[in-house]
Amino acid sequence: MHLLFILTFTAALLASLPVSAQPAPKPVHQLRIQLIITANDEEVPDATQAILFKDYVEAIRPVYSPIGVELLFDPATDARAIASNNLNNDFPVRDGQTIRLPNAENPHHKSRQAIADQTPNRIVVFLRNGACCGKGFGAANFGTIQAPYLVLMGPLQKMPPRPGPSTTANIAAHELGHYFGLSHTFGHYALEPEDLVKFIQSRPGNPSDAEIYALFDGDRLADTPPDPGATLFEKMHGLKPYQCGPQETIEIAVPIGNKTKTYTFKPDRLNIMSYFFRCPQLPQRRLSTQQGKIIRDHLEKGARRHLLAANRKP
Repeated sequence: MHLLFILTFTAALLASLPVSAQPAPKPVHQLRIQLIITANDEEVPDATQAILFKDYVEAIRPVYSPIGVELLFDPATDARAIASNNLNNDFPVRDGQTIRLPNAENPHHKSRQAIADQTPNRIVVFLRNGACCGKGFGAANFGTIQAPYLVLMGPLQKMPPRPGPSTTANIAAHELGHYFGLSHTFGHYALEPEDLVKFIQSRPGNPSDAEIYALFDGDRLADTPPDPGATLFEKMHGLKPYQCGPQETIEIAVPIGNKTKTYTFKPDRLNIMSYFFRCPQLPQRRLSTQQGKIIRDHLEKGARRHLLAANRKP
């Protein structure tokens, strides 16, 4: 009787607490990151980058912890430094031309694959030294569901003393989303208002408003609104590149026949899978409920289930 009273009282007390005061749910999955700090053959990798990387992991953890994923990283035990042209670059060069090869033929991918295979239960992140160097070319951060690793451009800089993660930390969180199977929130990415108008006008037939908005919905998830792209917001609100003002919507008037239709877009600018991650002025980024389910599905029964293999009981 006393035990029943205590349990009932405790449940009632928790229910009466404001959401912010209630105990946070325990993470569903704890995932450890393995950092590979690279440089070209003739260079010395900067092993101190692991200490800076720890700060970046702490900055992106709040993006993933609400959906049941806790990221773990210890710079003392979870980092390696390797000098290798293949690891530090992306595409081979033949006769002075960059050659984009599929993974099966790309020596850079093969070298990274071999390293990633050594720690199959970890998220393997290659941190390049520089964007363009050595025998190949690497000019972008990337994560894909097809590769068992992520690639980030270095060297990292000390986290800026301001609230919220830096643009570089947001990039890491964004690429991690691709690694977990997420698509961009945007569909057709318009660079200018005229581009968006012409794109809508060129649609065949007589598409409904819903069909038009669907063209700007990159991931087709119900809880991530249509997104025409961060660049269009910059242009229409007179902002500098990589700047985000307080404006949350844009309206586009599209002449169609003898009528003009107005389309209003209000994307989720805080969603980490949009390109608004480039704006350091915005607060903490997030993932939607449906995006969280996609990530957990990839971990539990999809392409990333290898990350949980070590935690499964026989």
